Amino acid sequence: MRINKAIQKLRRAKKITQSEAAEQLGVSLSAYQKYERDKDSLLPSLEMVIRMADFYGTTTDFVLGRKTDEPILDADMRKLIDSLLELPEEKRNTVVSLLLTLLEKP
Repeated sequence: MRINKAIQKLRRAKKITQSEAAEQLGVSLSAYQKYERDKDSLLPSLEMVIRMADFYGTTTDFVLGRKTDEPILDADMRKLIDSLLELPEEKRNTVVSLLLTLLEKP
């Protein structure tokens, strides 16, 4: 997958406009549109690729179009995972065990 298609896929999965993405990433709308453009696209800087990966909840490899099977996490899922990782180990293990038990039930 090309980088412009990967960025477009991530934005659409997040269900936001190019304008909203540009604002959240701190770039102009025209610059963001050039990232997604098919012809004469603008390659984002390394710093922007990292910001995009963080913003979209994915890896830099996925943003760069190198890996196409990366799951895309929405903001709520990213927040849930971050909260889980911040728990003390004992509590984290309890939550994980509970989730695994729930997943085993039909």
